[in-house]
Amino acid sequence: MKAILTKLITLFIVTTILLMFHNNLFADEYYWVGGSGYWSDINHWATLSGGGVLHSQVPTANDDVYFDANSFGADGQFVVVNLKNAVCRSFNWTGVQHNPELAGSDTTNIRVFGSLTFVQEFQQNYKGRFLFESTNQGNTVTSAGHPFLNDVVFNGEEGEWKLLDDFLCATDVFLNKGALNTNGKAFSCLAFVPIHSFRVHCYFQIHTSILKAGWLMEKIYF
Repeated sequence: MKAILTKLITLFIVTTILLMFHNNLFADEYYWVGGSGYWSDINHWATLSGGGVLHSQVPTANDDVYFDANSFGADGQFVVVNLKNAVCRSFNWTGVQHNPELAGSDTTNIRVFGSLTFVQEFQQNYKGRFLFESTNQGNTVTSAGHPFLNDVVFNGEEGEWKLLDDFLCATDVFLNKGALNTNGKAFSCLAFVPIHSFRVHCYFQIHTSILKAGWLMEKIYF
């Protein structure tokens, strides 16, 4: 009986390692190309910046998404999130040009399993929710002065997010699982809502942060 149990435990460990290797092995980079379009259109997802080789599917939770200098060729262009759940690992707009628009209805979500990096040179008109769902530490959020127009949810077991600049949400911020570090940045929202069924941590650096919210805080650990 003991030998069988040992074999089962060994099999579980090996399977877990293989799954982790598989996820890392198939993580990929997705570059938006071709100007205006919809998230679901694979004709806009290239394997290289400005490249002509396209991916065969939309980004997954393991894939990093980039909107850069080769994504848009003229002013007035846009990308519309038209899926119920658009997912990616990191969501990065570094180097984007021509002031494009990020849009989508309030019935959609952008689910980010890594870091988010906005820049000033685009229009943040996305009306859906942003869900941060990493289970890893070391994630960052850079909003570059752009407000989040709908709820923002941090929901990753053992996940950690650090603000790199001021954070503004027009509605509510939910901390379901994980750790949120304001890093001394201004933090503004309609209401801050920690979910108490899981242990959560929020590190508000009050001596340097400006906090504006209709607070709902009972189990926050400073």
